[in-house]
Amino acid sequence: MATDPFAELLIQLRKEADRTQEQQADAINAASGSETVTRREINRYEKSENIPTNRTLAHIAVASGIPFEELLREAKAARARRRQGAHGEEKNQDGTTRHPLLEGAVGAAVTAESHWDSPVDITSSLDVLLASNTASAALQASDDILLRIIEEYESDGPTGPSRLAAETRRLRSRLHNLMQGHQPPSHRAELFRIASRTSAVLGYMAVNAGHHNLTTAYCAEAVALATDIGDLETVMWTHGTLSLSAYYRGNLAEAVRWASAGIDLAPDHPQAIRLQVNGLARALACQGDRPGTLKAILAAEDLTARHDVSTVLTPCISLEPYGLPRTLANAITGHVALGDTADVLRYENEISGHVATSDSDWTRSLVALDVATVLVSGRNTDVEHAMLLGRQVLEDAEQGPLILSVVQRAHALHRSAKSWKETAAVRDYGEALRAWSDTPRVRHLTESVTMSASGDASGRTSSTGWLR
Repeated sequence: MATDPFAELLIQLRKEADRTQEQQADAINAASGSETVTRREINRYEKSENIPTNRTLAHIAVASGIPFEELLREAKAARARRRQGAHGEEKNQDGTTRHPLLEGAVGAAVTAESHWDSPVDITSSLDVLLASNTASAALQASDDILLRIIEEYESDGPTGPSRLAAETRRLRSRLHNLMQGHQPPSHRAELFRIASRTSAVLGYMAVNAGHHNLTTAYCAEAVALATDIGDLETVMWTHGTLSLSAYYRGNLAEAVRWASAGIDLAPDHPQAIRLQVNGLARALACQGDRPGTLKAILAAEDLTARHDVSTVLTPCISLEPYGLPRTLANAITGHVALGDTADVLRYENEISGHVATSDSDWTRSLVALDVATVLVSGRNTDVEHAMLLGRQVLEDAEQGPLILSVVQRAHALHRSAKSWKETAAVRDYGEALRAWSDTPRVRHLTESVTMSASGDASGRTSSTGWLR
């Protein structure tokens, strides 16, 4: 069969994308989210042996970057020519065929048709426009997977963080493949929401693993996707993670900037709770800004009281707004940096029941290390009890999930106790800390850090000095 102008159009679209027939089939399948066509089918299209269905045309349009409506008109013209046994081509000066659609014009065969669409074509177009490569059930399943990962992340044994990070990366890859396809606006908005939150969670996981360069990249992706659909909650949450990353890198000014920028987006939003107490308060406390720290903590507590937030101790990685137990757990860290022993112990007593029953080993470890640190650096000291708490954290961390902040604070506790370095309790803790730090899993974590990090409450940054 002789080649039709529509087949020439398909050939030229493929060649302008610099693809083989097999690569073109792969691109169309990526757009559809399923194995829609094969290389053999592409060959048949390009030899005028077959004309794609309207549904396949929609996927070809996405893969080729051409408006679906225009491609549909050209296919209609080709079908008409097949019925009439006529062929209409335009030749370039060099004798080659150049389809009019690629020149921004409509072919003569198309302009000869009626300016009005037929009811059948309108119905066919609507069917394609509302078609989706992602069913609602699949979107819900992806959302459920993300929520399960968040719930298990802090309590799933020694290999939990790395295993679940790998699963989250696979989820992100699947969502990105779906985004290359075609969905109606409602499906696409939900797909963007889940994808943005998956990237945001990966950004937080990267902080815990010390991969701060990946945190920046994942968070930029999350903000771009969330902004496109107006998901303010995810944008603010991501600002909090960027502030957290800067805090653990010792860049306190940057931590304050990210937290402040997030708060400015919506000061009364529930997500501002985390930005105030986890972002502003801790960074300002490390800078010695007592008034600013107390103001941020009070603002977080006020927002917690005003909003309907969780009354239980949610996971650190949860996308939910902070409830009171999580708010106070973070306020403790700010008061530790200020040396406010009484406030630390008061808050710790208030949330002790939540901490004791929490599934999060990290929360118990971080709160215990904060209390231990203030007991050797605050106004009222109890070195023996502080070192006992520290030793218990090291024992618990041998079998539980491990994150960089636990390692940092464990070393910060030892540095804070330097005034009592000759006491038996501090010497014993130091020896236990060195042995623990030399275990394969701790060494692997600390050696994988991609940017300098500091657990020192002063906020001073050193490359690996915080490990000694």
